[in-house]
Amino acid sequence: MLMRRGDWVALIGRALELKAAGLGQRPIAAAVGACRSTVRGWLSRFAAVADEVRAHLTRWAIWLDPGLVRVEPFGSGFGDAIAAVAAAGGAAASRLGIGCRWEFASAATGGRLLCNTTSPFPAAWMG
Repeated sequence: MLMRRGDWVALIGRALELKAAGLGQRPIAAAVGACRSTVRGWLSRFAAVADEVRAHLTRWAIWLDPGLVRVEPFGSGFGDAIAAVAAAGGAAASRLGIGCRWEFASAATGGRLLCNTTSPFPAAWMG
């Protein structure tokens, strides 16, 4: 779960991935079984924090997988953030056994992936 969201992070993540693939709000809402206004809120908030998400989860991906040289860009800020989620999730799966990239993204952001705060994510522990 994410803070202040009533839906599972994997469902929200699926909607975000569909947006990065080029779908609009109505088809996304139909695909995930959520109302359009809810999907619009998810997409809008993620777009607002996409650069922070990309930077934060890229750091996590590189920390978890030191052999990772680069996270391939997607071509947009929104898509690049989704690519960072996928890279960090893949690194977490291989190193920590965490199966869902969106659950890892939620954990890595302290549940604040879509929060409306000035400092949304806790610092990664690099001990």
